[in-house]
Amino acid sequence: MIDRAPWQGHRVEGWSYDVLDLNDRVVGVLADVDEDSPGSISRSVYTSPRDTATLTLTRRAPWDWTQHRVRITHVLHTAAGEVRHPVLTGTVSAPVEDHTDEAVQIALELSDKTGLLAGDQPSGSYGLAAGTSVSGAVRALIASTGDTGTLIGGSVEALALPMMWDAGTTKLRIANDLLDAGGFYALYCDGRGSFRADTYVPPDQRGTAWVFDRGYLPTWQRDADVYAVPNRVTVVGRSDDPEAPAPVAVAEDYNSDYGFNRRRRWVSVTETGIEATSLAQLQAICDRKLVTAQQVTETITITHPWLPIDLNEVVEVQHPRLPSPARCVVWKQSINLSLGGLTTSTMRRVR
Repeated sequence: MIDRAPWQGHRVEGWSYDVLDLNDRVVGVLADVDEDSPGSISRSVYTSPRDTATLTLTRRAPWDWTQHRVRITHVLHTAAGEVRHPVLTGTVSAPVEDHTDEAVQIALELSDKTGLLAGDQPSGSYGLAAGTSVSGAVRALIASTGDTGTLIGGSVEALALPMMWDAGTTKLRIANDLLDAGGFYALYCDGRGSFRADTYVPPDQRGTAWVFDRGYLPTWQRDADVYAVPNRVTVVGRSDDPEAPAPVAVAEDYNSDYGFNRRRRWVSVTETGIEATSLAQLQAICDRKLVTAQQVTETITITHPWLPIDLNEVVEVQHPRLPSPARCVVWKQSINLSLGGLTTSTMRRVR
């Protein structure tokens, strides 16, 4: 859990904007960011790239944006000194200029570095042999873009069968297909710009990053067709041997609010052609799909001062109108970079 002490009560904070070279080394400071309307950061696990931002400048910056990047860092001033949290290291698209008689505003559009993979494709069809390391193949895809910043660790997960992608498939799609087969989250970049891929952990097994209790005003919505929520999921893996039965994994729920014991009926869904590195991983994918299918659409939104909470982290929300504390996964954030600006976090309730 995040240490709450520096983040509670009155605090002095701000944002810094560093210019980096293509090796993510700081080479200068981005000057002339509009103090009144500096811009914002948008983050979502369901978009690609996951993190984007807009920065407003009051004049042209003397940087070649084909050779430089921008890092946005939250700076908290404490009695012990500065606490710095990089939030986004982004590539810059073509600046948009807005001219008036009195002034000019330059809008810089930033995207996290997964855009390097989203904008790149192999020269033809792309295939990997059975036995290929999932993490090794993803690291090779990242290296092929010319970027070397990666924190993807080694993994025992290897492809059980060959995988093939048609010409025109982006390297990001290939990387995420591999990671999904190996039981990882989708590829993302951390605030420093390093590529990350983390092993999927069910929400009920993740630690709580933050508790939103007094002083926060949440709103929430619930939209659920509970009659159709499944309690049995079957996934059928891919097999290259037409004479052999395809591998199958089944996940059944007996005891939850949607389980068989309470409803006295099965609500089943089946998916076929699932890529998995092993039968154990196929079962893990099946279990994950059941958990996801049972997460009814109940979202909670909280507006708060910026906190070092990452997407996919678990938080707890306490409120008098909630019958019990809500355990939630953060999936979207909008960060206002103005002085005193707030962050809006949108989270999916999982319990």
